[in-house]
Amino acid sequence: MALLVVCLILGNVFYLANTYENLAFNKPAWQKFPYLKEPWGAHLAVDGRFSNLSQNGGQCAISLNEPTAEWRVDLLEVFSIHHVFIQYMKNNDVWGLGNKLSGVLLGFSVYISNTTKKEDGVLCFKDTIYTRATIPNPIIVTCPYHGRYVIYYNERTNPPYPDDYSGHAANDLCEVQVYGCPTQGVYGANCSIPCPHNCQEGRCSIKEGTCLGCVVGYTGHTCEEKCADNTYGPQCSERCGQCRDKEQCNFVDGSCQNGCEKGKQGAKCERDCDQGKYGVNCTSSCGHCLGEDQCDFVDGICHNGCENGYVGILCTTPREVPSMFSSDNPLSGLFYGVFAIGVTSVIANIILLVTCIRGKKADQKPRRHVNEVTQAKAVNNTYVPVIDDGEYEELRDIPQTSCYANV
Repeated sequence: MALLVVCLILGNVFYLANTYENLAFNKPAWQKFPYLKEPWGAHLAVDGRFSNLSQNGGQCAISLNEPTAEWRVDLLEVFSIHHVFIQYMKNNDVWGLGNKLSGVLLGFSVYISNTTKKEDGVLCFKDTIYTRATIPNPIIVTCPYHGRYVIYYNERTNPPYPDDYSGHAANDLCEVQVYGCPTQGVYGANCSIPCPHNCQEGRCSIKEGTCLGCVVGYTGHTCEEKCADNTYGPQCSERCGQCRDKEQCNFVDGSCQNGCEKGKQGAKCERDCDQGKYGVNCTSSCGHCLGEDQCDFVDGICHNGCENGYVGILCTTPREVPSMFSSDNPLSGLFYGVFAIGVTSVIANIILLVTCIRGKKADQKPRRHVNEVTQAKAVNNTYVPVIDDGEYEELRDIPQTSCYANV
């Protein structure tokens, strides 16, 4: 039965190896807690040799027995990975329950990362199910991710562990092969199918061809859908601003092609109008709002009223000064009263003045004592007119009595 399992694994390895390429061959490798004076360096796990699986065969990377064990290979660039092949050391003994090294392999993990830290990557596999009797060797870990570093890790830091587990961790790796597509932007069994056009950095799943990410402005499994519903940007994760008439913003950069809604400004219509501005694209200026309060960004209304001299909801209309004759002027009644008194006084003075002038003229008229007046003298009982040759009397002085005194 064990032989059948080994045959199936080797057959699968042969098929996959002829489908994908070993990307780890002779690439730089590193391991934690190495033996400094023994020929068991990390590079031996990627040299393509694993015919001798013993400690002294010179083909295995071996580390010290410690609470943790870590080994990694640097692929030198990011590749699309399909699976990882691991051949563990077994000292050329039968693998299984009777082989103590199987207990060292139990609980191992495999990570794919773009940095040297496993925490920055993705966990492809973590053993939680195998026993010393069931764990296969070699073992194939399916790992359909993109990455630069493949990291093997094991630890014995959080006891208790199952009885089959060893008391320490170690690498003991005779061969690690990383299979995938050597060319970016392709997928499929023969790495011959181009990834969808809008996949981020041209990367897609090596098996299904679904994009691992989309270029800016696109979404969906194959990144064929433009951002919609007021979204834009990477993975359509950004929200559009307030574009005019609620239009969809540019699906790539979020800009509003036809301007902003009232009260907003900027290429993405995300900023309120500056102080003193309002309306469409913030092109209108506020009126004379009371104090330092900004008018409404949208409609320009001065909510706290206007400065002196201006009226209206926008405070742009100058206040009209009421005419002295207007009924709206509270002083108009007083004005009319004073005006009537003034007119009456003027008329009375005119009448009085005319009366005085006429009176003066009458007093200055000359008086004659006897002028062409016939005086009769009795002569023989008959009156005979006698012409007095006397001259006019001198004018008498006119009394200087004021006309206003008679008023």
